Amino acid sequence: MARITFKNLKKLPVETQSGKQLGQVDDIVIDVGSHAVQQYHVKKSLLSGGEYLIAPDQVDRIEEKKVVVFDSVVGSKEEKEERRPPTVAPEGVAMMED
Repeated sequence: MARITFKNLKKLPVETQSGKQLGQVDDIVIDVGSHAVQQYHVKKSLLSGGEYLIAPDQVDRIEEKKVVVFDSVVGSKEEKEERRPPTVAPEGVAMMED
């Protein structure tokens, strides 16, 4: 069984199978009951900002010099637009006293 320390995992670059750079491993979330990794916290670069929370089942493999996740972690721009809830304008409400 291969092993990696948190010290070595932290700051590893994270990319998709198709090579898109997502950022670096910043932290991990551990389930204290099972002692298993629940999420990998990945920070984007300082310029682009943002972060990803990646579940272990979204990780394809962890190599010596990088973490590779499935392309579905990011999705396409069109998929993101479809998932966004429709914008609904608020309706005016008249308040009346009795």
